[in-house]
Amino acid sequence: MQISFGKHCGRSVEFLVLTEPDYLLWMLRQKAPTKAMQRVLEEASRLIGVFDRKPLQRQCSGWGCSNPATRFSAYTGSPHLEVWCENCRPSSGGADTKKLRVIRRYDEALEHVCATCSARSGGLQSIIADLAHAKGLPYRAREKDRETFFRK
Repeated sequence: MQISFGKHCGRSVEFLVLTEPDYLLWMLRQKAPTKAMQRVLEEASRLIGVFDRKPLQRQCSGWGCSNPATRFSAYTGSPHLEVWCENCRPSSGGADTKKLRVIRRYDEALEHVCATCSARSGGLQSIIADLAHAKGLPYRAREKDRETFFRK
């Protein structure tokens, strides 16, 4: 679906979800969205559901662990993620668990950055890019890659 308004007119909703989460948050905060904006928000919500159901394609960060990762952790104030399986604990590698947040979904990643990181815009893009790459999106994704990411 193409966006028909605003600064991202002509771009896909896939692009918005994966590379412009700050703009998506701005749209969600509008008190009276237009019909076109409401359709984009509905499609974005559907795509985020697809995103959240995609399994991680990376290995656990735990020392000596070769299990597939199932969750992320991020330090308070940082948009950077580490991946873990259910058997490993970040504290086993020396992490201060009082400063860690477990992140499994798109909305949890956005909430983490908005609540704890001072560089929100860049942090939002960074954390969503990390999530997407761990779920199989290529680092230099093109429009076709983004569409394929949501179709698989």
